[in-house]
Amino acid sequence: MNDVKRLEMLAPPSGEIHMVLDTDAFNEEDDQYAIAYALRASQLGKLSLDAIYAAPYSHPEIGVFPDEGVRESYREILNVIGKMGEERKDGFVFMGSDRFIKDGPVISPASEDLVNKAMKHSKDNPLYVVAIGAPTNVASAILRCPEIVENIVIVWLGGTPHDHPSANEYNLEQDVLASKVLFDSDVPLVQLPTESVISHLTTTLPELERHLDKKTPIGTYLTELLRKRYGSGNVWSKVIWDISAVAYLLHPEWFSSSIVHAPLLTRDIEVPETFSVLDCYKKPRERLRWAANPSGKLMRIVTGVDRDSIFRELFSFLGE
Repeated sequence: MNDVKRLEMLAPPSGEIHMVLDTDAFNEEDDQYAIAYALRASQLGKLSLDAIYAAPYSHPEIGVFPDEGVRESYREILNVIGKMGEERKDGFVFMGSDRFIKDGPVISPASEDLVNKAMKHSKDNPLYVVAIGAPTNVASAILRCPEIVENIVIVWLGGTPHDHPSANEYNLEQDVLASKVLFDSDVPLVQLPTESVISHLTTTLPELERHLDKKTPIGTYLTELLRKRYGSGNVWSKVIWDISAVAYLLHPEWFSSSIVHAPLLTRDIEVPETFSVLDCYKKPRERLRWAANPSGKLMRIVTGVDRDSIFRELFSFLGE
């Protein structure tokens, strides 16, 4: 793909937008907001949500591994759809990978459906692949059928700004090899970094109670998700990260962004400042970093976000 065509595909979305959503829906509370946002936008004719893919996630420290994570995500997707007054499963919700990438694509119903749908699109009418978790399903589809990079644009919430001292971030770290596929392959990529960019999308329980709670079934459910975890009476705010990727398709004017060369994702070992011979016997902590790559493909990175406009629309979509 030449730079002219790549820049055309990376231009802010306009016209008829077809998207698929890849989500680790049970990992945190923000995925449910993004699913509901995308479903409502589709119901209103703002875009076409053509499929939802369950993405894997893991928390080994509490005994949750990708095979369980993807099953929980699948069930939660169906749960949110039900709260929205819809009942869709066959041909709309697809089970994703039960493990992360090690030495090749992980074939799953989700990755196969992505290949099939992508092949029906084109450079001039791309399929937008919105990924808000570990990009295992998406990378597997690219590795399985590299031709699809000509027909899709990936909008991925993950990683950090490229000038950040560390690239370590949950979605990226979950499947580093899959994340590298996004930056190293020829696929048009829009990255929404978490730290210091999308981290501005915070809300609080009083705000949710005013705009969502007891307004609609889905509004009440989304409020209760945060109330259960954070509603102890202490002062708090919660980042609803994942709505950013949906909002980008609906209103790219609410985001500032730049065209840059895709960096290299590298690894090194973090050495304590007070290093002693005893540290040699401890397992070192791997740290991921961005390395400048002037020959890397052109990609778009989001640098700022209009928090209030996004939440204003979210509340109007889901609270009325």
